Amino acid sequence: MSIHGSRPIERIGYGAAVTNGPPSGHPVHRGVVPEVAARPRESPGRRRFPTADRGPTPGVAQIPDPYLTPLGRQQCAALQAEFPAHDRITHLVSSPMRRTLQTCQLSFQPAVDAGRKVVAQPLLQEMSRLPCDTGSEPEVLRAEFGAWGDFGLVGEGWNDKTSPGSRWAPVVPSLEERARESRVWLRELGREALAAGGDHADIVVTTHGGFLHFLTEDWEGMDFVAGTAWKNTEYRSYEFVQPDGDDTEAFIRETKTSWTRRRGSDIPPTEAEQQEWRKLIIASYNQHFAIINGEIVE
Repeated sequence: MSIHGSRPIERIGYGAAVTNGPPSGHPVHRGVVPEVAARPRESPGRRRFPTADRGPTPGVAQIPDPYLTPLGRQQCAALQAEFPAHDRITHLVSSPMRRTLQTCQLSFQPAVDAGRKVVAQPLLQEMSRLPCDTGSEPEVLRAEFGAWGDFGLVGEGWNDKTSPGSRWAPVVPSLEERARESRVWLRELGREALAAGGDHADIVVTTHGGFLHFLTEDWEGMDFVAGTAWKNTEYRSYEFVQPDGDDTEAFIRETKTSWTRRRGSDIPPTEAEQQEWRKLIIASYNQHFAIINGEIVE
Protein backbone atom coordinates (compact mmCIF):
# COMPACT_ATOMS: atom_id res chain seq x y z
CA MET A 1 0.00 0.00 0.00
CA SER A 2 1.27 3.46 -0.68
CA ILE A 3 0.58 6.96 0.50
CA HIS A 4 0.73 10.11 -1.58
CA GLY A 5 0.88 13.47 0.06
CA SER A 6 1.03 17.09 -0.85
CA ARG A 7 3.20 18.64 0.04
CA PRO A 8 3.60 15.15 -1.22
CA ILE A 9 5.06 12.09 0.28
CA GLU A 10 5.60 9.09 -1.88
CA ARG A 11 4.30 5.87 -0.81
CA ILE A 12 4.23 4.43 2.65
CA GLY A 13 4.37 0.75 3.16
CA TYR A 14 1.31 -0.28 1.45
CA GLY A 15 2.27 2.44 -0.91
CA ALA A 16 1.28 5.97 -0.30
CA ALA A 17 1.64 9.37 -1.74
CA VAL A 18 1.50 12.55 0.20
CA THR A 19 1.03 15.98 -1.26
CA ASN A 20 1.20 19.43 0.17
CA GLY A 21 -1.46 21.43 -1.52
CA PRO A 22 -1.66 25.14 -2.04
CA PRO A 23 -2.20 25.66 1.37
CA SER A 24 -3.24 22.00 2.05
CA GLY A 25 -3.30 18.24 1.17
CA HIS A 26 -1.71 14.64 0.90
CA PRO A 27 -2.05 11.21 -0.72
CA VAL A 28 -0.97 7.64 -0.02
CA HIS A 29 -0.04 5.28 -2.81
CA ARG A 30 0.27 1.75 -4.07
CA GLY A 31 1.86 -1.51 -3.29
CA VAL A 32 1.05 -5.19 -3.04
CA VAL A 33 -0.09 -4.12 0.32
CA PRO A 34 -2.45 -1.16 0.44
CA GLU A 35 -1.08 2.17 -0.50
CA VAL A 36 -1.82 5.35 1.30
CA ALA A 37 -1.35 8.72 -0.27
CA ALA A 38 -0.56 11.42 2.17
CA ARG A 39 -1.63 14.70 0.98
CA PRO A 40 -0.41 17.17 -1.40
CA ARG A 41 0.47 20.04 0.78
CA GLU A 42 -2.42 22.42 0.64
CA SER A 43 -2.70 25.34 -1.72
CA PRO A 44 -2.85 28.88 -0.44
CA GLY A 45 -5.93 29.88 1.47
CA ARG A 46 -7.82 33.11 1.26
CA ARG A 47 -4.74 34.89 2.37
CA ARG A 48 -1.18 33.75 2.62
CA PHE A 49 -1.64 32.43 6.11
CA PRO A 50 1.31 32.65 8.46
CA THR A 51 3.17 29.73 9.89
CA ALA A 52 2.87 29.17 13.59
CA ASP A 53 6.52 29.97 13.93
CA ARG A 54 6.72 33.43 12.58
CA GLY A 55 3.45 34.61 14.02
CA PRO A 56 0.37 36.10 12.41
CA THR A 57 0.49 38.39 9.43
CA PRO A 58 -1.76 41.35 10.34
CA GLY A 59 -5.34 40.62 9.37
CA VAL A 60 -4.57 37.32 7.68
CA ALA A 61 -4.12 34.92 10.57
CA GLN A 62 -7.40 36.12 12.04
CA ILE A 63 -9.53 34.83 9.16
CA PRO A 64 -11.30 31.70 10.47
CA ASP A 65 -10.75 28.52 8.45
CA PRO A 66 -10.18 30.28 5.09
CA TYR A 67 -10.96 28.95 1.63
CA LEU A 68 -8.44 28.53 -1.17
CA THR A 69 -7.40 31.65 -3.06
CA PRO A 70 -7.59 31.82 -6.87
CA LEU A 71 -3.84 31.06 -6.88
CA GLY A 72 -4.48 28.01 -4.73
CA ARG A 73 -7.07 26.76 -7.20
CA GLN A 74 -4.58 27.23 -10.04
CA GLN A 75 -2.00 25.21 -8.13
CA CYS A 76 -4.53 22.42 -7.62
CA ALA A 77 -5.29 22.37 -11.35
CA ALA A 78 -1.57 22.08 -12.06
CA LEU A 79 -1.23 19.18 -9.61
CA GLN A 80 -4.21 17.41 -11.16
CA ALA A 81 -2.57 17.67 -14.59
CA GLU A 82 0.81 16.50 -13.26
CA PHE A 83 -0.26 13.62 -11.01
CA PRO A 84 0.32 10.35 -12.90
CA ALA A 85 -1.87 7.85 -11.05
CA HIS A 86 -5.45 9.13 -10.73
CA ASP A 87 -6.76 5.75 -11.86
CA ARG A 88 -4.87 4.01 -9.03
CA ILE A 89 -6.41 6.00 -6.18
CA THR A 90 -8.55 3.90 -3.84
CA HIS A 91 -9.03 6.43 -1.01
CA LEU A 92 -9.02 10.20 -0.56
CA VAL A 93 -8.28 11.45 2.97
CA SER A 94 -7.95 15.05 4.11
CA SER A 95 -7.59 17.33 7.08
CA PRO A 96 -11.08 18.78 7.75
CA MET A 97 -9.84 22.35 7.17
CA ARG A 98 -11.62 24.05 4.26
CA ARG A 99 -8.43 24.66 2.28
CA THR A 100 -7.25 21.05 2.55
CA LEU A 101 -10.66 19.67 1.65
CA GLN A 102 -10.73 21.90 -1.42
CA THR A 103 -7.15 20.96 -2.30
CA CYS A 104 -8.00 17.27 -2.20
CA GLN A 105 -11.20 17.62 -4.19
CA LEU A 106 -9.75 19.90 -6.88
CA SER A 107 -6.38 18.15 -7.23
CA PHE A 108 -7.88 14.66 -7.46
CA GLN A 109 -11.14 15.50 -9.22
CA PRO A 110 -10.95 12.40 -11.47
CA ALA A 111 -11.16 10.17 -8.38
CA VAL A 112 -14.02 12.25 -6.96
CA ASP A 113 -15.86 11.99 -10.28
CA ALA A 114 -15.34 8.22 -10.13
CA GLY A 115 -17.21 8.11 -6.82
CA ARG A 116 -14.44 8.41 -4.23
CA LYS A 117 -15.51 10.41 -1.18
CA VAL A 118 -13.01 12.71 0.53
CA VAL A 119 -12.81 11.35 4.09
CA ALA A 120 -12.19 14.16 6.59
CA GLN A 121 -9.81 12.96 9.34
CA PRO A 122 -9.39 15.32 12.35
CA LEU A 123 -6.05 13.71 13.22
CA LEU A 124 -4.60 15.47 10.15
CA GLN A 125 -5.70 19.00 11.06
CA GLU A 126 -3.48 22.09 11.36
CA MET A 127 -1.21 22.58 14.36
CA SER A 128 -1.66 26.11 15.71
CA ARG A 129 -4.68 27.62 17.46
CA LEU A 130 -4.77 30.75 15.29
CA PRO A 131 -8.20 31.39 13.72
CA CYS A 132 -6.78 30.53 10.27
CA ASP A 133 -5.67 27.14 11.62
CA THR A 134 -8.84 26.33 13.56
CA GLY A 135 -11.51 24.36 11.74
CA SER A 136 -15.24 24.97 11.29
CA GLU A 137 -18.08 23.20 13.08
CA PRO A 138 -19.07 19.78 11.69
CA GLU A 139 -22.50 20.94 10.52
CA VAL A 140 -20.92 23.82 8.57
CA LEU A 141 -18.52 21.47 6.79
CA ARG A 142 -21.30 19.02 5.94
CA ALA A 143 -23.42 21.82 4.50
CA GLU A 144 -20.57 23.14 2.35
CA PHE A 145 -18.82 19.96 1.24
CA GLY A 146 -21.25 17.13 1.96
CA ALA A 147 -21.83 16.39 -1.74
CA TRP A 148 -18.37 14.84 -2.02
CA GLY A 149 -17.06 14.73 1.55
CA ASP A 150 -17.45 12.12 4.31
CA PHE A 151 -17.54 13.78 7.75
CA GLY A 152 -18.36 10.74 9.84
CA LEU A 153 -15.12 11.11 11.83
CA VAL A 154 -15.57 14.83 12.50
CA GLY A 155 -17.33 15.18 15.84
CA GLU A 156 -18.12 18.05 18.17
CA GLY A 157 -14.98 19.52 19.71
CA TRP A 158 -12.61 18.45 16.93
CA ASN A 159 -11.62 22.11 16.57
CA ASP A 160 -11.16 22.82 20.31
CA LYS A 161 -7.48 23.61 20.80
CA THR A 162 -7.75 25.68 23.97
CA SER A 163 -9.63 23.66 26.61
CA PRO A 164 -7.45 22.16 29.38
CA GLY A 165 -6.20 18.75 28.34
CA SER A 166 -7.44 19.05 24.75
CA ARG A 167 -5.88 16.40 22.49
CA TRP A 168 -5.79 19.03 19.74
CA ALA A 169 -3.70 21.55 21.70
CA PRO A 170 -0.56 22.89 19.98
CA VAL A 171 2.00 21.03 22.07
CA VAL A 172 4.63 18.61 20.79
CA PRO A 173 3.44 15.47 22.66
CA SER A 174 -0.08 15.89 21.24
CA LEU A 175 1.24 16.46 17.71
CA GLU A 176 3.46 13.38 17.88
CA GLU A 177 0.60 11.27 19.19
CA ARG A 178 -1.88 12.26 16.51
CA ALA A 179 0.77 11.76 13.83
CA ARG A 180 1.28 8.24 15.19
CA GLU A 181 -2.47 7.61 15.32
CA SER A 182 -2.77 8.89 11.75
CA ARG A 183 -0.22 6.38 10.48
CA VAL A 184 -1.87 3.51 12.34
CA TRP A 185 -5.29 4.54 11.00
CA LEU A 186 -4.01 4.81 7.42
CA ARG A 187 -2.35 1.41 7.64
CA GLU A 188 -5.60 -0.14 8.85
CA LEU A 189 -7.53 1.62 6.08
CA GLY A 190 -5.24 0.00 3.52
CA ARG A 191 -5.50 -3.40 5.16
CA GLU A 192 -9.27 -3.26 5.12
CA ALA A 193 -9.24 -2.48 1.40
CA LEU A 194 -7.04 -5.49 0.69
CA ALA A 195 -9.05 -7.77 2.98
CA ALA A 196 -12.18 -6.78 1.05
CA GLY A 197 -10.63 -8.18 -2.11
CA GLY A 198 -8.80 -5.19 -3.54
CA ASP A 199 -5.51 -5.84 -5.33
CA HIS A 200 -3.96 -2.60 -4.10
CA ALA A 201 -4.58 0.36 -1.81
CA ASP A 202 -3.50 3.82 -2.97
CA ILE A 203 -4.44 6.44 -0.41
CA VAL A 204 -4.15 10.15 -1.03
CA VAL A 205 -3.75 12.26 2.10
CA THR A 206 -4.04 16.02 2.07
CA THR A 207 -2.67 17.78 5.13
CA HIS A 208 -0.51 20.72 6.26
CA GLY A 209 3.16 21.55 5.74
CA GLY A 210 4.24 21.61 9.37
CA PHE A 211 2.27 18.54 10.38
CA LEU A 212 3.72 16.60 7.44
CA HIS A 213 7.08 16.49 9.21
CA PHE A 214 5.47 14.85 12.24
CA LEU A 215 3.48 12.47 10.04
CA THR A 216 6.42 11.33 7.89
CA GLU A 217 9.12 11.78 10.56
CA ASP A 218 11.25 13.33 7.83
CA TRP A 219 12.85 16.51 9.20
CA GLU A 220 15.23 17.29 6.35
CA GLY A 221 15.08 20.90 5.17
CA MET A 222 12.53 22.02 7.77
CA ASP A 223 12.44 25.83 7.58
CA PHE A 224 10.85 27.66 10.50
CA VAL A 225 10.35 30.80 8.43
CA ALA A 226 8.32 28.89 5.84
CA GLY A 227 6.96 26.50 8.47
CA THR A 228 7.87 23.43 6.41
CA ALA A 229 10.25 21.97 3.83
CA TRP A 230 7.34 21.10 1.53
CA LYS A 231 6.25 23.28 -1.39
CA ASN A 232 2.57 23.94 -1.95
CA THR A 233 0.92 21.00 -3.74
CA GLU A 234 4.14 19.03 -3.67
CA TYR A 235 3.58 15.30 -3.45
CA ARG A 236 5.76 12.44 -2.27
CA SER A 237 5.10 8.72 -1.93
CA TYR A 238 5.67 6.61 1.18
CA GLU A 239 5.33 2.99 2.15
CA PHE A 240 4.90 1.30 5.52
CA VAL A 241 8.02 -0.33 6.84
CA GLN A 242 5.87 -3.19 8.20
CA PRO A 243 2.61 -3.13 6.24
CA ASP A 244 1.49 -6.39 7.84
CA GLY A 245 3.03 -5.71 11.24
CA ASP A 246 1.49 -4.66 14.53
CA ASP A 247 4.07 -2.07 15.57
CA THR A 248 2.31 0.78 17.35
CA GLU A 249 4.27 3.45 15.46
CA ALA A 250 3.38 2.26 11.94
CA PHE A 251 6.63 3.67 10.60
CA ILE A 252 6.73 4.83 7.00
CA ARG A 253 9.52 5.63 4.55
CA GLU A 254 9.68 7.47 1.26
CA THR A 255 9.82 5.16 -1.72
CA LYS A 256 12.95 5.04 -3.84
CA THR A 257 10.94 6.12 -6.87
CA SER A 258 9.63 9.18 -5.05
CA TRP A 259 13.06 10.14 -3.74
CA THR A 260 14.67 9.77 -7.17
CA ARG A 261 11.90 11.78 -8.84
CA ARG A 262 12.53 14.79 -6.64
CA ARG A 263 16.20 14.42 -5.67
CA GLY A 264 17.88 12.47 -8.45
CA SER A 265 21.08 10.72 -7.37
CA ASP A 266 21.33 12.45 -3.97
CA ILE A 267 21.94 10.11 -1.05
CA PRO A 268 18.99 9.99 1.40
CA PRO A 269 19.71 11.21 4.96
CA THR A 270 20.69 8.65 7.56
CA GLU A 271 18.63 7.84 10.64
CA ALA A 272 21.27 9.57 12.77
CA GLU A 273 20.95 12.75 10.70
CA GLN A 274 17.15 12.65 10.96
CA GLN A 275 17.36 12.30 14.74
CA GLU A 276 19.76 15.23 15.03
CA TRP A 277 17.47 17.45 12.94
CA ARG A 278 14.47 16.27 14.94
CA LYS A 279 16.16 17.19 18.21
CA LEU A 280 16.80 20.77 17.05
CA ILE A 281 13.37 21.23 15.46
CA ILE A 282 11.44 19.83 18.42
CA ALA A 283 13.38 22.12 20.77
CA SER A 284 12.35 25.11 18.65
CA TYR A 285 8.72 23.96 18.59
CA ASN A 286 8.70 23.50 22.36
CA GLN A 287 9.91 27.07 22.84
CA HIS A 288 7.47 28.45 20.29
CA PHE A 289 4.46 26.64 21.73
CA ALA A 290 5.42 27.72 25.25
CA ILE A 291 5.25 31.33 24.06
CA ILE A 292 1.95 31.11 22.18
CA ASN A 293 0.37 29.05 24.96
CA GLY A 294 1.31 31.74 27.48
CA GLU A 295 3.74 29.59 29.46
CA ILE A 296 6.66 31.99 28.93
CA VAL A 297 6.96 35.60 27.77
CA GLU A 298 9.31 36.60 24.96
